[in-house]
Amino acid sequence: MALAQTTDVATALRRPLTTDETPFVSAQLGLVEARLLARLPGLLTRADAEPEYATLVRGIEAEAVARVLRNSDGYRQESIGPWSATLDTRVAAGFLTILDEEWALLGAGGGAFTIAPVALVPPQWPTSLTGWA
Repeated sequence: MALAQTTDVATALRRPLTTDETPFVSAQLGLVEARLLARLPGLLTRADAEPEYATLVRGIEAEAVARVLRNSDGYRQESIGPWSATLDTRVAAGFLTILDEEWALLGAGGGAFTIAPVALVPPQWPTSLTGWA
């Protein structure tokens, strides 16, 4: 069972869930937590020990599911007569995703790999042979 509840998703959406949405949201909450646990196996242990972290996890789980409900059809742009709207690309996907900044908040770091600077220092050779044994 996910840390987030259907009521957390309703809060993120700023509206009550419909009777059709409630079972879907429950299933999606389980899936999003499974994704979090696959990358962060100690997530629940840390959430049990740190209430602030548990609140953060709950919010991220709820927002991930809310993004799906906000655009379940995956529209990026919609036009009706003179009216048109374009969705934020993070919402427009309509897929259950955890954003890079959410992974970072949870302590999982960046994406698939990390680039770290490395300074290569050339070897220091003696200027005379007197220092050699």
